[in-house]
Amino acid sequence: RIRTMSLRQFPAQSWILLLMGVYGGLLRMYHVSPEDGLISALLAAATLLPLALIIPTQLESYEDGARFCKMLIWVTMVWTAGAAVQFVLNRDLVVLGVNRHFTGLIANANQAGTMLNVVAVCGLWLVLNGRAKTRWVYIWCTAVCLAELYWTASRGGLLAFLIGAAIITYSRIGRMALMLP
Repeated sequence: RIRTMSLRQFPAQSWILLLMGVYGGLLRMYHVSPEDGLISALLAAATLLPLALIIPTQLESYEDGARFCKMLIWVTMVWTAGAAVQFVLNRDLVVLGVNRHFTGLIANANQAGTMLNVVAVCGLWLVLNGRAKTRWVYIWCTAVCLAELYWTASRGGLLAFLIGAAIITYSRIGRMALMLP
């Protein structure tokens, strides 16, 4: 299916994200060293380009979106387990700064907050739209993501979660979703 897709069929967001990663590598070339910047740019291209190519081919129906959210939740739970193991082994690598903000297995707390807000919004969507059998599992997973998001102290991550939660709950409770704190 990838061979038959034109470049216009790939979402603009994926190209923008790829350009941001390569641009970040270029900035590192100037601020740190050319070798470090080149490695960052290549790593961004190596990780983001496959996502840009594969995700549009995989998300063709409602069930595919639900499956993607479930996969994202479970991968984050594995990431959380890895962060818990690292916390036990050496907590200085999992928390950062004087206030000991949670970073998980990522470089800083804001990056962790950015990732965790997306996962928490997907978890909230699964709680509201998933099957009754698995609802409690997703409630627990969402609660863990929200606790980690709170621990990061990322204001942007929390704001993005609140916007995502308002969008998801808008269909259920109408304009009252916009009045939530």
